Amino acid sequence: MPRISRVEYFVVEARIRGVFRIAYSAASVSRSVVVKVVLEDGTIGFGEASPSKMVTWETIDSIGSYVGLVSGQLRGLSLPEEMGKALRVIHGYGLGFSSARAALESAILDAVGKLFGVPVYNLLGGRVAERLVTDYTVSIPDLGVARDIAGRSGRGWELYAETIEYIVGLRSKPPEEPPIPVPSIQGFNVLKVKVGTGDPLLDAQLVLAAYEASRGRARIRVDANQAWSPKEAVRVIHRLENTLGDALELVEQPVPAWNLEGLRYVKERVDVPIAADESARSPVEAARVAAMGAADVINIKIAKAGGPLQAARIASLAEAHGLQVMWGCMAETGLGIAQALHAALTSTATRYVDLDSPLFLEKDPARNSPRYRATAEGVTVEPAPGPGLATEI
Repeated sequence: MPRISRVEYFVVEARIRGVFRIAYSAASVSRSVVVKVVLEDGTIGFGEASPSKMVTWETIDSIGSYVGLVSGQLRGLSLPEEMGKALRVIHGYGLGFSSARAALESAILDAVGKLFGVPVYNLLGGRVAERLVTDYTVSIPDLGVARDIAGRSGRGWELYAETIEYIVGLRSKPPEEPPIPVPSIQGFNVLKVKVGTGDPLLDAQLVLAAYEASRGRARIRVDANQAWSPKEAVRVIHRLENTLGDALELVEQPVPAWNLEGLRYVKERVDVPIAADESARSPVEAARVAAMGAADVINIKIAKAGGPLQAARIASLAEAHGLQVMWGCMAETGLGIAQALHAALTSTATRYVDLDSPLFLEKDPARNSPRYRATAEGVTVEPAPGPGLATEI
């Protein structure tokens, strides 16, 4: 069987269709690190690392340093015979550098899948679904526009409403100057609304406005990205529950990541499911959240987990604790989404899917990316056909 001849990496940039804002950051460009594991027979495995100083505590440079650190130990290992050894090398330096490890693990799995001629999801136990319905993330608009939206007045509200109408399929074209990134496909029936403006009342209005603009077509998920105190979270969520009813599906990471007691405080006082995202950045943290009963849902991201195999283990842990799983993403290309999708398809605990990042890129640099389709059940995503991840850059 072929040995690993070299490990390479390079940086990929892609412009976002506007400015993507969340509670603690804003970006108009996505930057990722792509890892290539090249075998002696010419087989190439691909993986993507998407760093975040606030989530994975990495930078582009630190990812490159980590890949360089382990690449020498990976060279010469035979795949698939020494895949276990390769994975131990990749994860052998502790819990840091999670997205770097994710790219390396994904590249190994991609290469092995190509050697066997099978998709990565078969290496993870086999898929239990053909495709999944994804939401679309509605980012925080500019503060001036947000105030127009809250007051349902002004040009900002008009543009926002037209944009939401386009996203859910009520309008054939988006406005010429949309206040938030617009996807390359429409027909979504689930919106994940980002909040964290610094004003919980304004946050609530942004959520209600998105639902109103969708004319009731969309179910709503809310992501506060740690923006609220526990008591603020309970007040805002009660207001949303009273107004939206069953249309409110989930609230994600309402309080700071470190405050697990606060997360549990919120969970015990509201009816809507509460998801842990930044509080569950690793298998160890996910286990802690589950043991404390601090959340109903674990948001698994490949960049946090350390790779598809690590993510599948977190999903199994969540299921064993009676928790549901949400699969999320950073600002990855189609390659990063493929990494997550192959793992998500293998878990019976998968309930919520937020794998939409290529849709708000002006151009996805990946080739043979996962396939998005507008259907009667919403926008679905499924892997591209082919062995391994099937997606390359």
